[in-house]
Amino acid sequence: MSHLVADRLTFLRGGRRLLDEVSATFGPGGMTGLIGPNGAGKTTLMRCLAGLVRPEQGQVRLDGSALIDWPARARARQLAYLPQAHRVHWRLSVTDLVMLGRLPHRRGWNSPGPADRAAVAEALAATDCTGLAARTVDTLSGGERARVLLARALAGKPAILLADEPTAGLDPFHQLEVMERLQSLARSGTTVLVVLHDLSAAVRFCDRLVLLDQGRVVAAGDPGEVTAARNLKAVFRIEAVRGQLPEGIYLLPRRRVLD
Repeated sequence: MSHLVADRLTFLRGGRRLLDEVSATFGPGGMTGLIGPNGAGKTTLMRCLAGLVRPEQGQVRLDGSALIDWPARARARQLAYLPQAHRVHWRLSVTDLVMLGRLPHRRGWNSPGPADRAAVAEALAATDCTGLAARTVDTLSGGERARVLLARALAGKPAILLADEPTAGLDPFHQLEVMERLQSLARSGTTVLVVLHDLSAAVRFCDRLVLLDQGRVVAAGDPGEVTAARNLKAVFRIEAVRGQLPEGIYLLPRRRVLD
């Protein structure tokens, strides 16, 4: 079980502070949702946590050690990042693409072994992609490609999964399927951090929320408290209807707040 810590991260671009001393801890035992309006800094924070960009100030720590000190291969075994963009630059079969998720676990250019093939089959089944296995990626719809890329991340069996808008472009059935799968992973011990714009999904599936606005953490903790009316009005400029289902609370944006 792994922990990922953001310690006072500040990230600048073009003289603008995209992150302003952001601190947060992400660990196993539940799924954390990262929410906020467009331009709040959510993707920038995810990219810092994944080690794709370095903050001007502050530090990311993985299991107590600075992320930049981890060898690339060891870090890739521990941490998987699923970006917003669903682009694939090679004409690969779905099976071969998902198999790329096993590269950190293989030695050199050795052929995949039984454990690799089993992990790929499991990831394809978990994302409802088994029927797509023989197709090439360029023949897939946007939603199918999104699920296949999630399967690639899952195939590596990472201790930490960072998913940036994993339900974007998916139909309602597969949105629920993906969120249920991520929730199941979190409950089995994987540290899961997911960026969401769907506030209803965030309060229903996440155990904890972090609300960002203008590069700063506005609130963090219980989903119901983080999405309190005052925060929705101040940060999102909306009012919402909320209620209770057997599965948990739900939240439905009702109207914009224009004053």
